[in-house]
Amino acid sequence: MRLRDFTICDGQQLLRTIARERRDLSKPSLVGIKFTLSGIFKAAKRLGWVPDNPMRDVSLPAAKDHGRETGYYTLEEIKKMLTALTGVEPGRTFVAVAAFTGIRRGEIRGLEWQHYKDDTLDIQQSLYLGHIDAPKSSASRALVPVIAPLKKILDEHHARCGIPKTGFVFLSRRGESLSDKNVERQIIPVFNAAGIQWRGWHAFRRGLATNLHDLGVDDITIQRILRHSTVGVTQQCYIKTLPKQTTDAMKQFEERLGDVAGTVQ
Repeated sequence: MRLRDFTICDGQQLLRTIARERRDLSKPSLVGIKFTLSGIFKAAKRLGWVPDNPMRDVSLPAAKDHGRETGYYTLEEIKKMLTALTGVEPGRTFVAVAAFTGIRRGEIRGLEWQHYKDDTLDIQQSLYLGHIDAPKSSASRALVPVIAPLKKILDEHHARCGIPKTGFVFLSRRGESLSDKNVERQIIPVFNAAGIQWRGWHAFRRGLATNLHDLGVDDITIQRILRHSTVGVTQQCYIKTLPKQTTDAMKQFEERLGDVAGTVQ
């Protein structure tokens, strides 16, 4: 089938067929298939081969839930990470940016020094598989605050780099944007030695959302900090209920219940 003949209905039927014939596939696997197809049509649209991306409006069919909980890092774990990584650069700075801003790893790789100004990071681009592209969505293109602890770490990294005015914030030895995989090779052995579990880069975004929520920050503000297009994405996929929140909620319920329990026959 030619790309221009492929419709939303074709995309929907394709995913349903895959889900029906491959019941061992989990929902994240179907998300990956949809993402790949959507990327193909996005590229075709840029080249003028198709008028629109039909996969954008395709919904995911029901799939097996493998019961894997998406991970996040607590504030205590982040503090432990930064302590363990003392003197390990640029890994420590890369981790600090991920933890204290919640920006995506491709956006970290795409950061250039001219984007760092007035205590903010101006997210203008993302780098993935060696290609620079726009951020994930229009909402993702925004200014992200740089808090004081991160500013100190970034300024020290800037000084070590010779205080350049332009160019990538994280450079490889070949003068290219530093790969997150190379950063992992540097930091994961340190984490293993310190007894810190590595849950991937996206766990920093989920951790920021969860930690802010635990501090009482409202969901709309967290959505804006993470630059999601809708608050529903933030609530459903990023904010994790901490055990303390669950206990406190039940305590509040118990207090509101008051003496009613004593009157129940």
